[in-house]
Amino acid sequence: MVVSKVKSIFTRNRNDLAFIIGNGINLHYNKGNVSWNDLLLDLWDEYSFNTQSTIPEGISFTEFYDVLEMQNYSEGKFSSILQKGVVQKMSGWNPNDSQNLILNKIKDLDAPLLTTNFDDLIPQSMGLDFKKTSRYFIY
Repeated sequence: MVVSKVKSIFTRNRNDLAFIIGNGINLHYNKGNVSWNDLLLDLWDEYSFNTQSTIPEGISFTEFYDVLEMQNYSEGKFSSILQKGVVQKMSGWNPNDSQNLILNKIKDLDAPLLTTNFDDLIPQSMGLDFKKTSRYFIY
């Protein structure tokens, strides 16, 4: 799709836009950061019962992560342990300007941004403050 068509769609639907940003935005986040591929393989080495040196072709990062969770389903609260492991491994990650290219466009459109990421790089890079409601986390 050409850029002019995308701009036209955004213009026509300006009041009904929302964006969903997943972990792909951090794929090549910053040269000093560990890649998502390496981060997931590190978690796999730590929590899996078999060896895996690469993420198999055709398997998304989310699916790979889900398999790791499924292998450990019998351990209570493993999901939160795994999430904390991701956050810990990303604790040294810092936002950079290349990520802000898309985030600033979304901010300019004043559109909601939804993410499944456990990290806080998106709110950090956009200068957002953490807010907590009774059921949801809002930046």
